[in-house]
Amino acid sequence: SLQLFGESLVSQYLMLQGARILGRNIYCKPYGEIDILCVWKEYIICVEVRTRKSDGNKSFPILSAYKKSKLYRSLSFFKATNPKYGQLIPYA
Repeated sequence: SLQLFGESLVSQYLMLQGARILGRNIYCKPYGEIDILCVWKEYIICVEVRTRKSDGNKSFPILSAYKKSKLYRSLSFFKATNPKYGQLIPYA
């Protein structure tokens, strides 16, 4: 699917930048899903991937405050249930 293609491209890019991918499509009940979770330097990063067919140079929408909140809560849940990542600085 287009979404999986986009996640693969983003994962490859993150790895080229030195990030270590921890997982993709991680479900953090009850908060939702993290498309890509990775570690880069002292940061643990959750990435929301929005992939769509191009219509020229149209800009992509920014995540809503609600979606950002869900991502941050999902990341906090992941850190709480995976203590070895607890010392990393969250970045969503």
